[in-house]
Amino acid sequence: MPTRNRNFGVTLIELSVAVILISFIVLGIANIDKFYHFHVGDADRRIKIQYEASIALEHMTYQLGKGIGDTIKPPVTLLLASGPDYRGVRVWVDQNQNGMQDDYPEDREIGYLFQDSLSAIEYYNPCRGPSCNWAGSQLNETIAGQIAECTFSWSEGGNFVDVNITTRYNTSISPSVDNPEINMTARIQMPAVSTH
Repeated sequence: MPTRNRNFGVTLIELSVAVILISFIVLGIANIDKFYHFHVGDADRRIKIQYEASIALEHMTYQLGKGIGDTIKPPVTLLLASGPDYRGVRVWVDQNQNGMQDDYPEDREIGYLFQDSLSAIEYYNPCRGPSCNWAGSQLNETIAGQIAECTFSWSEGGNFVDVNITTRYNTSISPSVDNPEINMTARIQMPAVSTH
């Protein structure tokens, strides 16, 4: 019986199958990376900045909800600075809990100040002076960072403060897929404020 010599070379079909399998593996890895970048990474960044905004709004709702006053002694003062760097709100709170607005130190003003240069919202308790900078004011805490914009509005006829917070992953550049932005709005009721 004649012996057959076996050829250990690679045929064209085997080579084509190997190239196709390697191509599928490379495309699969590239798709996983792209999916992570646009879905998982973006969702993680959105969650982080949404958390910052919700913490700030929760803190404001609790503290500003203690506001007290009436049409003669308005409870709210909007802090509108001469420059665009900061804006905020001051609210009288019933510190001694007698049901009426008294002068400082029996009752006190608390303040929230958004500073554009810091991209943060700061909470002052007590807040003295036009921008919480008089003697007796203390910077208690920075309650939120990564804040791109924060506005406050109040109508003398209402017992509420409207707060609009915009957070961005990197506040120094414009929003994009890699730099998501979240906007949250809240109307904070002040039940102890008389509107008549």
